[in-house]
Amino acid sequence: MNLMYFRRRTLATRLLVASMATLMVPLEWAGLPSLELGAPSAFAAAPSRDKKVALFVLSSSGQNDIAATLGEAMRDMVDNLEGVRAVGPNGDDLVTLKQKAGPNVETGYRSLNDKDSASALKSFERAQQALEGYRGRLDRRLAARITKGLGVARVMEGDVAEGQESINTSLNLWSDQQGGEYAWTLDSRGAFREVVRSRDEGGVGALEVTTEPEGAAIRVNGEFKGFAAPGLEIPGLTPGKHWVEASTDGYTRSGMFVDVLPGQSGIQHFDLEAVPSSSAVASNLKKLKRTIGGTGAKKQLSALQRMTVADTVVALDVSQRDGGFFFQGWRHSASGSERIAKQVAQDDQFFNSLQGFMSEVLGAEPSPPMDELVLDAPPAANVFGADTGDDLFIDPNDPIFADGGEKGGDSITSEWWFWAVVGGVTAGLVAGGVVLFSDSGEGSGPTGNVVVNLNALQ
Repeated sequence: MNLMYFRRRTLATRLLVASMATLMVPLEWAGLPSLELGAPSAFAAAPSRDKKVALFVLSSSGQNDIAATLGEAMRDMVDNLEGVRAVGPNGDDLVTLKQKAGPNVETGYRSLNDKDSASALKSFERAQQALEGYRGRLDRRLAARITKGLGVARVMEGDVAEGQESINTSLNLWSDQQGGEYAWTLDSRGAFREVVRSRDEGGVGALEVTTEPEGAAIRVNGEFKGFAAPGLEIPGLTPGKHWVEASTDGYTRSGMFVDVLPGQSGIQHFDLEAVPSSSAVASNLKKLKRTIGGTGAKKQLSALQRMTVADTVVALDVSQRDGGFFFQGWRHSASGSERIAKQVAQDDQFFNSLQGFMSEVLGAEPSPPMDELVLDAPPAANVFGADTGDDLFIDPNDPIFADGGEKGGDSITSEWWFWAVVGGVTAGLVAGGVVLFSDSGEGSGPTGNVVVNLNALQ
């Protein structure tokens, strides 16, 4: 495949969509040659706050489409490293969404677990406000947790329609969710099932995104989709709200929830505001493209570090060479500047190798694959049904097992009937002779697993 024959949009679709998928699977870098960059371990050994890294990929040979496309992929790869955050000259919030909304999210889920839906709703509403006002790269999992908690709290407070809308938004952000994860109450679990049913029966929509200036990178729910040059059509979107984000160097990043209707194609336009240093950013990047091969680049690197408020600036010139891409440039920080040179083969391991390259440059390990992480769930869902694929949780500390007697008595695990219940349910499920909490009067047997929670027995 020769990327020089692709237009920017086609390149973005075929190259970067593949890169996003690559970030979701384990990476294999055992055969990569080492990169001599001085002492990258010092970068990883610094204090625990996230390191801000500004990455610029340029092309002195005029291959600007390739440079722009690879630059977006590699910025996502930087964000995929432990303890590292990608920043740029685009007015990003210096405080992360986790710092802004995280405390309210944790408080909200504690309130849900305590069955205090009114307090939970207030906490999640504050977190949602922080999300909607955020001007930085989206933390997709945190955004999904916010909208999920908001949906559950709204349903528990009686606002089912608004709650289902928030649950649907959470599913747009994070599709791998199950009914048992919504079993704080029968109503919240039922609301989730209704949202899933509606999504299965409904059609899809599309969205056309345009920006001023043209050519901004577009992300939907945190995933890169391409460049608005002049516009970008994004098909196959499930109905409901999606987080749409536009960004380009020298202009303030903009993101918002955009409603997509089934069977319709909507239009969303972003007027991006120039950051105060936009002219200086453009001037330094232009000079950097000319000087990146020599020591004269250090002046521009220092200027870009100040403009981005970054701990480290990585600037690379990319060109196609010998069946792959050759990167050369600099890693610059307060401790000095170090040269970088790397050939990355354009083969079926290209994106793995590219992620490994970023890991070497920054001395940081990749984060766990996103698909290994789950969202929040109630501590016990033993009183709610087991749908297809759901687990049936049996929590021996649930109030359903309370005997109403004096406190401080024997543990329920010392009672013969507790183990009879556990054994009977387990045996029944194995035999397939019972139907637990079925939606109808008929059934062929249970469809979930049994998980007996013995971790916190009194």
